[in-house]
Amino acid sequence: MCYKKSKWFAIIGDETRDLTNSEQLSISIRWVSSNYEIHEDLIEMIQVPKTDAETLSMAIKDVLISVEDRHTMGHQTCLVPTVE
Repeated sequence: MCYKKSKWFAIIGDETRDLTNSEQLSISIRWVSSNYEIHEDLIEMIQVPKTDAETLSMAIKDVLISVEDRHTMGHQTCLVPTVE
């Protein structure tokens, strides 16, 4: 089952600094299948210049739009994760 058919889901953003002092943001989706199984899928991991609310929320928004664009361009998978 794909997350798009789920009645319940949450977008999760988790920010951390890596060993090189670069700020990293992981974006995941947690969703519940029709038989009430909980799934969590990594959507993307990106480097962000700052960790203020505006920067993080715009990064999440941009990634979600990018994933939706890739999905509507004919990709058959539910999520199209990439790592830069």
